[in-house]
Order: sequence, then structure tokens, then C-alpha cells
Amino acid sequence: MPQGFSCNEEPKAGSIFCIFHDEDYLKGHYVEFERQATKRFEEKVNKSISENKPLQCNAYFLPDIKFAKYLQNNLTTQEKTFPQLVYFNKATFCRGADFSLITFFHQADFNGATFSGEAYFTNAIFSAKANFYGATFSGEAFFHSAKFSKEANFNGATFSGEASFHWAKFSGEAYFGGARFSKEATFFILNSLN
Repeated sequence: MPQGFSCNEEPKAGSIFCIFHDEDYLKGHYVEFERQATKRFEEKVNKSISENKPLQCNAYFLPDIKFAKYLQNNLTTQEKTFPQLVYFNKATFCRGADFSLITFFHQADFNGATFSGEAYFTNAIFSAKANFYGATFSGEAFFHSAKFSKEANFNGATFSGEASFHWAKFSGEAYFGGARFSKEATFFILNSLN
């Protein structure tokens, strides 16, 4: 686990690491890892909501995540809301990561996160700061129609696949300093002043 992060998870039997931090176990037993990590991640999301505490997933290895399936439907829209702070700093999304239609009420931190597969933030709403500083997107990154109400920080992010910010709306400042795009990047952006 990277320096500066602590873990409150129970270690796996025969290991000093929990399911989310045992990279060797992940490499040798992906199917079992996916089953265990998915179940435990769902428990963490529910606990974060019920106890009104931040979702701390720093330096985690995570399986294919479809975040909306863990949240209750909003009765008036298709969007799903997550009311807590979110920390995925230095997390590795081992396959896909889907945060489409999620409304993040508080800050969402993905500093240094690695998205190994496709990353979907389609129609996501970031009501507070969205931090993707130094994030790595190995597959395609979709931010179609995403709304950034406050600062959006993509400084130093690396996009190896297609990056799409088609119809994205930035109401606050947006930073892309030092970001690298290896393939096509689409920025058809809605001006928040119109």
C-alpha cells in the first residue's frame, strides 16, 4: 500500500493485506477477488451512506464497478445520488468503472487513480470539486454530458484511449494543465454563461 494511506479493513486469512490491497492475490485469483471485493465494496458503500461518513477507498484495487447499482433511485429522475465525500485516491479500477448518472453531492477525489478499462462518467453531476489530478485512463474515458459545478481538476491526467467531454458543462474552473491525450479528445463544451 502506498505511503500516507491507512487501512481499516481486516486482513485476509494468511495475509497482512485486506482484499482491496493484496495485489498478489488479485493477480493469481481474479475471479475469487472479484466476488469477494464486489461484496465487500457494496457493504462499504452502504455503511458510508447509513453512517453519514466519507467513502474511503484509497489505494484500493477494485473489480468492475457499476456504482449506480449500489444506490437508491431518485424518484423524479434516472440519476442516483451519493451524499458523502468520495476518496478513490491512487485506486486501481482493474476492469471497467461506471459512474454514469451519479450525482456526487460532495467532493469526489480520484487523485492518481488508474482506470485500466473503460471509464464512464456519462451524465454524472459533480456538485462540489471533482479531482482527477494525475489520473490514468488506459481505456476510453466518457464524460458525455457531465456537469461540473465547481472546480474540475484534470491536471497531469493521462488519456491513452479516446477521451470524450462532449456536451460537458463546466460552471467552475477546469484545469487540464499537463494532461496528455494519446488518441482523439472531444471537447464540445456547453458554456455555463449561456
